[in-house]
Amino acid sequence: MLSTPPDVAALIARTQALMAEHRVPGVALGLLVDGETYTTGLGVTSVENPLPVNGDTLFQIGSVTKTYTALALLRLVERGDLELDAPIRTHLPDFRLVDEDAAARVTLRHLLTHTGSWAGDFFEKQGDGDDALARYVSRMADLEQVLPLGEVYSYNNAGFAVAGRLLEVVTGRPADVALRDLVLRPLGLTASFFFPSEVMTRRFAVGHLELERGAEPVVARDWYIGRYALTMGGLVSSVTDQLRYARFWLNGGVSAAGETLLSGEAIRAMRAPAHAASPVASIGLAWHLQDMDGVHVMSHSGGTNGYVAWLGLAPERGVAVCILTNADTGYSLVNALRKEALERLLGVKVREPAQLTLSDDDLQAYAGRYLARPNGDTFEFRPANGGLILEVTDGDYSGFADRPAPPPIPPMQVALTSGHTFVITEGDWLGNQGEFLRDASGAVRWLRTSRVAERIEPS
Repeated sequence: MLSTPPDVAALIARTQALMAEHRVPGVALGLLVDGETYTTGLGVTSVENPLPVNGDTLFQIGSVTKTYTALALLRLVERGDLELDAPIRTHLPDFRLVDEDAAARVTLRHLLTHTGSWAGDFFEKQGDGDDALARYVSRMADLEQVLPLGEVYSYNNAGFAVAGRLLEVVTGRPADVALRDLVLRPLGLTASFFFPSEVMTRRFAVGHLELERGAEPVVARDWYIGRYALTMGGLVSSVTDQLRYARFWLNGGVSAAGETLLSGEAIRAMRAPAHAASPVASIGLAWHLQDMDGVHVMSHSGGTNGYVAWLGLAPERGVAVCILTNADTGYSLVNALRKEALERLLGVKVREPAQLTLSDDDLQAYAGRYLARPNGDTFEFRPANGGLILEVTDGDYSGFADRPAPPPIPPMQVALTSGHTFVITEGDWLGNQGEFLRDASGAVRWLRTSRVAERIEPS
């Protein structure tokens, strides 16, 4: 029995405090440090039918799945079955968007780096048949181009559905089968699944929602996100399996059985910064990349209906952190815990950006309403206190999950940190950073908080 190092014990205690603060029923925490694995389960799987969470409890991991999809596709690239920079119409000749030029030129590299730049949060269930993903991709013909192809990172769920469809066409198998054959089985991930029928016979955590501000969480009933979305965010897994997956990346693409699944060249390509993704991070092939006091960190988060997850790796230090939660308020827990975990385990300090104080006249350059398409999220900024107040209104996500509208997010204080970057200094998104993007005339035209939203007022 391994003793628990002080840093691990401190992180467990911090997790418990954050669970109470943010009313998160259950958390699975996994740490990989100096070759040793530490997993713990805290809280319960469900407020209605509670079972203790442990290291084998299954959680939805949401968009962390995108890194699995990318791994499968990179394996096909290395086999010569796909090319990163060939138009996807080589394999999907009927692919359509509103912008014909973008549809004709988009490549797998664009998909994996979120630079397709069409309206990406398109959610529309297409049934549970083997044709669900093909049907979904055909419906993308109505998606408008937000920015020119290949120029700007803007997180794009629909792009990973197209990537999944490529996986199907090239392998001749449904995407879930291809992912099992190319990733899950070779890595020995025996506690990772896609369908409710696989999960229901095992211990799993259900998602929870905060329906009123500060209220106790309730069970989220729309559990399954739909077969069309499996390659963008459909994997259900345990923290134990997530650390097995992390060890594969720390071992340079070699599985626990000694099989090399990806070459060193392919792994370097996945970890090479391709585009700026935020004031502090860039995007590689699927992975988000950040330099923290000289330490390279690759990570991905995920959120589905009542779940929030995060997986982070520091390959040069042999460190991995996985946090799985079963509540939409888990977002705040993950935000705080991942920062503390990286600082403790890597011996680094996450540096806070210097804040600017500007006049109301200067701040008018950023003020106004920004609209995210196609869902209709709006972000409104107005000058206040030498910075900006941000008010967010959620759009329509009924195609993703049948759930009540979330409680309104209280206004948040924003400080500019440069002529185009900002940080949230008070409110639910505390510490999050974003940026304003300018058009050719130098005027602020877009907002990026991972997705790009267009400024519609003032025009």
